[in-house]
Amino acid sequence: MPRAPLRWSRKLLPLVCLGLGLALIFPPIRAEAAPGIDPVSAPDLVSAPDLVVLSWNVHKENGSDASRKRLQGWQAEYHPQLVALQEAIADTTLPPPPIASGQQCFLANLELAHGRRSGVLLISTPPPTLCGGWLTTRLEAGWTTPKPLLWAEIPWPPHSEGAAATLLVVNLHALNFTTLAPYRAELLRVGERLAQHRGETLLLGDFNTWSAARQALVDSVAHALGLTEQLPAPSADGRKRFLGHPLDHVYHSRGLAPVEELLVLDPAGTSDHPALLARYRSVATTPATAPATLPAAAPPMAPPSPQK
Repeated sequence: MPRAPLRWSRKLLPLVCLGLGLALIFPPIRAEAAPGIDPVSAPDLVSAPDLVVLSWNVHKENGSDASRKRLQGWQAEYHPQLVALQEAIADTTLPPPPIASGQQCFLANLELAHGRRSGVLLISTPPPTLCGGWLTTRLEAGWTTPKPLLWAEIPWPPHSEGAAATLLVVNLHALNFTTLAPYRAELLRVGERLAQHRGETLLLGDFNTWSAARQALVDSVAHALGLTEQLPAPSADGRKRFLGHPLDHVYHSRGLAPVEELLVLDPAGTSDHPALLARYRSVATTPATAPATLPAAAPPMAPPSPQK
């Protein structure tokens, strides 16, 4: 079934039109409490001892009762302050996901039937001070829609010298069925945005790293930016895989110290991707003074056969 053409949400305010794509910056959208959700949510980032982060590709099932109940259960059990969803659904009839006391930023890349839109969603407590994002300028083979990226700056405890800081969270749903060259070009665009930030950083989402070459490219960009991947225990690594490679990842900067190994939630549940849960504690670091040097070009690689 062909996909409907993308239409922008009226809540997205264009900042600047680039030659090959549209970059957006917009205010956070107030999240309303979903039915049956306790409005008392996660502890504030500044006051909580740990930062709890949930990332999940909900496979366009964000509006289903099963997915909503799953999110409710995780909220009650883990109290995440940051929730990053890929393939989330937004429309005028369904309530937002259940992080009721936070605020959300949403960027659509696909319009579905009946006014429903699919895209990437970020929810945080406290609310983001600024949100932005873009759609990829390249398209996947056989598809007519781009992939989305969403970032948000969130209040973060001040540095030791007293300067105010923010945590930059980047929610990525990367290109899938392409050669390595367009994948690399879009990833370097992400790296350039991350390199502008001088505070702590989280880069997470569905990276579609279905080959060793893709994974090596992501790792090289992360290394150049001073980011480290948080991994689950080898015996508990139930992440979604394609061609033997995990697709979902969480990368963190030096000032975020993992409290425990990455948790893989719901490995056989309501989505074809399990969710990832990370927990961090803030540690003092020396900010980087030199800009990151991103990796050079890599040779193209043929894509695999498309699959949902």
